[in-house]
Amino acid sequence: MRTYLLSSKSRRRGSALRLLLGLSLGLSLGLLMPAAAVADEFLERYTRGLNLYKAEQYGPAITEFEAAYAQKQLPRTLFNIARSYLKLGKAQEALTYFKRYKELEPNPPASIQNLLTEGVEQAQKLLDAMAKPAVPPPPAETPPAGASDSPEVEPSPAPLTPLPPAALTAKVAPPPRPPRPVWRLAVGGTGIGVGAGLIGLGASALAVDGQCISAPPPLSPCKLDYDTLGVGAGLTVTGVVLLGAGVVLMAIPERRARPTPPAAAAATP
Repeated sequence: MRTYLLSSKSRRRGSALRLLLGLSLGLSLGLLMPAAAVADEFLERYTRGLNLYKAEQYGPAITEFEAAYAQKQLPRTLFNIARSYLKLGKAQEALTYFKRYKELEPNPPASIQNLLTEGVEQAQKLLDAMAKPAVPPPPAETPPAGASDSPEVEPSPAPLTPLPPAALTAKVAPPPRPPRPVWRLAVGGTGIGVGAGLIGLGASALAVDGQCISAPPPLSPCKLDYDTLGVGAGLTVTGVVLLGAGVVLMAIPERRARPTPPAAAAATP
């Protein structure tokens, strides 16, 4: 009876041990299989991204690298994404991924460090060039309405018409006006002075005509009065004539000499 009980206990212990071993093996396989699948997925997407990068298909390469990084966070994957963005000319995205790679791997190998420094410098230069305002090109000249695209042909010059001989001769400047003779200035000035004096005397004579020579007593008529009407009129008329003659002599210019014709002047030795 005791022997039977011991054998039953031994069988139960063996069953429990087998159960524990089975559970441990199953759990281990359950944990290892997803990890292996993740590793396979990462390697597949990462390799595909490298091949696309070498084929200069940078956009699809970025997609594969990002999918690979989602499976396994390898810092070098971020470095490859940054270089792909730089090849596409997207400097800001390239700098972002270069920075993320530097944070995860602060001491990269020398070969990677050289490429990292060169990539950051290129991205920064590209950003600086994009920040500068673009100089607009000069506006294109718009042809006038109705103008054709054919080249303009200059019209032929009109034939030259020979000028008449008279037009070829040089114009002769008119001679200067000669000054008035001295005798005309003297006679004219004398006539104006004497005429003015006679006009003054005649006016005085006409003014006293018919007046009393001496003042008569009050309420008495003049016994003698001035009779200077004829003298005053004669003096006045004579003065006007002399004054007009003097003005005429001084005002009329001297006759200008005729200019010599060009043909006659040229023929003169």
